[in-house]
Amino acid sequence: MPTRSKPPPKVPKVEILSSDDDSAEEWEARDDGGFVLTPRGTQRRIAPAAPRFAPNLLAPYIRTWCFAESANYAMQPFLVPAAWHMAVMAALLAAAAATARADVFKATLVWRLLGHWACAPYAFESSQWSVYADLATLVALLLTTNDNDAVRAATPAVRTMFGVFYFAAAWWKVNTSFLDPSISCAPILVLQLVAAYVPAALTPPPSVLHLAARAAAPVTIIGEGAIGVLLLVPSSAPHARRLHALAVALTALLHIGISATPFPNQIASFSCICLLRVGWCALPIGWARAVRDAAGWRGREAAAAAAALAAAGALNTVPGVTFNFPLIAYAALTILAIRAIVRDAPLAPPADAVPAARRAAAAARALVVPCALYALVWPILGLTDLGLAGPFSSLRVHGGSNHLVVPTGLLQAAFADSAGGAFGGGVVRVSACTSEYILSVTLPDCSALLPPRARELLRAAGHSAVQHNPTVARNIDVARMLPERFVPFTVPALELRRLLYEARARGEKFSLTYDVLPGATGGREWRAGKGVRTVKVSEGGGRAECRVVRGEGKGPCAADEIAEQPPPSGWAWKSVVFFAHPVEGEELPCMD
Repeated sequence: MPTRSKPPPKVPKVEILSSDDDSAEEWEARDDGGFVLTPRGTQRRIAPAAPRFAPNLLAPYIRTWCFAESANYAMQPFLVPAAWHMAVMAALLAAAAATARADVFKATLVWRLLGHWACAPYAFESSQWSVYADLATLVALLLTTNDNDAVRAATPAVRTMFGVFYFAAAWWKVNTSFLDPSISCAPILVLQLVAAYVPAALTPPPSVLHLAARAAAPVTIIGEGAIGVLLLVPSSAPHARRLHALAVALTALLHIGISATPFPNQIASFSCICLLRVGWCALPIGWARAVRDAAGWRGREAAAAAAALAAAGALNTVPGVTFNFPLIAYAALTILAIRAIVRDAPLAPPADAVPAARRAAAAARALVVPCALYALVWPILGLTDLGLAGPFSSLRVHGGSNHLVVPTGLLQAAFADSAGGAFGGGVVRVSACTSEYILSVTLPDCSALLPPRARELLRAAGHSAVQHNPTVARNIDVARMLPERFVPFTVPALELRRLLYEARARGEKFSLTYDVLPGATGGREWRAGKGVRTVKVSEGGGRAECRVVRGEGKGPCAADEIAEQPPPSGWAWKSVVFFAHPVEGEELPCMD
């Protein structure tokens, strides 16, 4: 009896979801709800089966995030408000790395954000950048139930945020102080690298050093700006993946230089924070593949990676630190970033039909607005100085702007004539001070910490070889760098109130004399000229005295005198700390 042949199995239809014209692979959606990545131009016959989704993209990021954050905390324990907070953080990092579970990761992100708030306003700009990125990631995780949907919702927002950050880092360097090759921070970093890695016998002649000093600032601005612009390219744009990969490569290169720069400017922890998040948000599939590939390395690959990590560890120049974990961590992240560029593929589109996925993507994108305000608008208003999205920029945020395009400190100028509040009191010039605390956090001179050969090359290039580091002094309580000599400086009235409160809280015996300057902005003559009145404050030994020694109201200070007012409170205390500006010269020396 003849048998009837069975009908061929039904082949599910395949829908092309990605048409990125620069990719060799593309995502195809199956009618069973899954995705498959195929070579471009091919059609696979897929038999019906259980849904096959793209590999989990969150777990590799969780593990590398925990790795990088561990390096960050190892070098910067001041990022936590108390030892018990660090104990909890260490336990969460270990649990998140071991399990790679989204719920554990959410708890870890929440705890990190709470620690940042507790430490505010004292934070590095890298801490500010990571807070926005981590908050976007947390929001995406809270509003989705699928790990990959969370990644698809978070990564475009985080990529946009870091595009804004790097653009702002370049933008705020477009000022007269940073562009002055005799005082700018840029030549310091460049010539530190030359001093460290170019043999003495090959030292460039003075003409070449002068050229390097002049080129350092514009090259830095162009490089950071290019990273920002590339990251801001929408994923839907032609060749977007290639442009994002280029941004990752430039980020890795920039931070190799930052990490390799000798002490006191060796900040590999900053590099870890940035490259981790840029690599993941720009190349999420490439990053996941790179992490999984590295887990399986054996033989020559493992030996080459170990040699690279050992070489990175040998670059440590931080006094008192035997094992510079962030240097090792950054070398590992650089290897992953290079691998991610090679192994990247198009990201499957989000499940737009799922309301939760849409809400998560919209909420993450909404956080770009406060991110842009912090990075690009707050300096104009005068709402940020410490933690400014312009590291090493020497930007004036009070007393007049040195930016070539936009003003700064508008709120201080608008409320200069008011007696109190967050912005009242105008600008004061401190003409005498004996408080070691105040001097150590206002103009902490770290010039002597620069390697001797670096100082020699800087002077040969026509640079002052002067660097102040108030950011470190403000954030690290033990970092006390007293200036070699007193230099008068200006601060907003708000900051003087904070400084006096902090010095008094330490029980210091000191005196301080300040002049209230007329108006809120001005040039060199305004900063050095006579003030409206002169006030002397004496503290210590159970005695506190405030007297107006020149000008209107001569005699004991009135209740509305700046020195008699309480420290800033509320949002003003938690959000803004101003740097002191030395009165010497029209331009600011290298300050960060």
